[in-house]
Amino acid sequence: MAHPPPRAPDLPEAIQRLATHGTSRGGGARSFLSSIIQAMITFTGLVFSITIVVLRLTSGQFSPRVLPTFLRDRTIRFSLGVFVATCVYAMVVLRGVRGTSTHDGVVPRVAVTGSFLLVLLSVGMFIRYVAHVANMILAATIVDSIGREARACLARLPPGRRIRRLDRGYAEATARQRLRSRARGVRGDQ
Repeated sequence: MAHPPPRAPDLPEAIQRLATHGTSRGGGARSFLSSIIQAMITFTGLVFSITIVVLRLTSGQFSPRVLPTFLRDRTIRFSLGVFVATCVYAMVVLRGVRGTSTHDGVVPRVAVTGSFLLVLLSVGMFIRYVAHVANMILAATIVDSIGREARACLARLPPGRRIRRLDRGYAEATARQRLRSRARGVRGDQ
């Protein structure tokens, strides 16, 4: 009599088994969570350090106006938040693990699986973070961002003080005499 082929486990069941492999006792879960905590602390510190270096180099090479753009960016803030949250969550779960490697205890398997899923999310966010920062430090992106800020600032000027503005791009040439006369008119140096 032939046995039926083994049934493939459902995806949530497979993730549960993968995440809790070797963590059925307190010692294994503790070791797993401690590894996540140590790795995420190191990883987050490295990402923060590299981000600071990139910010300093970019602001020195292009413009100090780059710093507020980086600090306001949602992708960067969300990514760094996920990295820190993964570490903090694993610490909280580690506190709830009871028992040792030889004695059964309380192992919150769903929470341990949650830690594993947060690590996977952190890896995905890191890939997104690197691509996003690489795009943000391109000269064209920086010039476009500064241009958008300048246009927004010009739009806030009162109607009598507005000057004609460019919608896109940058100024290639100027009529110096006309520009000087307009500047004198604005300052009142006629």
